Amino acid sequence: MTGKVNNYLEVDVVHIYMLSNDKGVIFYEKDDFLIFFTIVCCCARKYGISVVAFCIMLNHIHLAVLRTNIDSIKLFMYEVKTSYAREYNTQYSRKGALWQKSFGRSIVYDRKNKQTLAAYIYNNPVQKCICSKANEYRWNFLKYYNDKYPFSSFIPHDHASSNYRNALKILTYRMERIQPLNYALLKNLYKKLSDLESNTFKDCIISQYNCIDYAFFLSLYNDFNQMNKAFEYTVGKQYEINEYKGPASYIEFRILYQETKRLGYVGKARPFFKMTQSELIQLSNILQKSTKASQYHLNHYLHIGLEE
Repeated sequence: MTGKVNNYLEVDVVHIYMLSNDKGVIFYEKDDFLIFFTIVCCCARKYGISVVAFCIMLNHIHLAVLRTNIDSIKLFMYEVKTSYAREYNTQYSRKGALWQKSFGRSIVYDRKNKQTLAAYIYNNPVQKCICSKANEYRWNFLKYYNDKYPFSSFIPHDHASSNYRNALKILTYRMERIQPLNYALLKNLYKKLSDLESNTFKDCIISQYNCIDYAFFLSLYNDFNQMNKAFEYTVGKQYEINEYKGPASYIEFRILYQETKRLGYVGKARPFFKMTQSELIQLSNILQKSTKASQYHLNHYLHIGLEE
């Protein structure tokens, strides 16, 4: 965490919203989420930004940070955008802008609106039908408040392989030096781990790098359980940001991911990034028959005919 504040009620919150350049999906696989998370946390530490809520969706992200010098926030967001775009484009042999040029932001002042904003950010996956409760979604990081391994099983040191212990050492080394992870490093570490170790290692990455100051929004409730209950009763709302609404449900994107993975179209190569529009349309027709996905979901999953 980047810093502590004595009286949270006196601190304003900046809600930041960032959308992919063509509004299409960019976060397909777990490594996409993990690398972006480590970049955000490293940049937050570098620029002294206090992150109090964070949610990564498939084509956009939400951040809530404590209000500070606006130039620091702009530098923070610029480095987040450019660092991830550079890493992502290199990994997938992709060219061009990954994010829209500007990011949306608004300032939230009073207690009630801060609570409403927290509910909105954490409930984004609920609103998009990805899960039924906010704390079921891995990529809003809510469950990591009081659990280092919420989506895996802890591996005791004496039960861990030498490769797993070495991976943890590398992870700690990079985190302590404020160095984000990258695709090449993760690939090299994963290939030496069992499936169980690989899954637990992903939770370790989030827990080690985690920069979220959960205490800020918790200070507006009696405890963590009350905050979670409050999120179940209100979806919240966003303030003064012209957010792209997109489809009512993201479930179809997940179905498309499973089908393209089965067909070999996602993975380290992600070949549909290199297809012509006519080839993408042919693939879209195949996927439509097997998944019954809407044309909207197909276009935004495969980036067909989207305007930047």
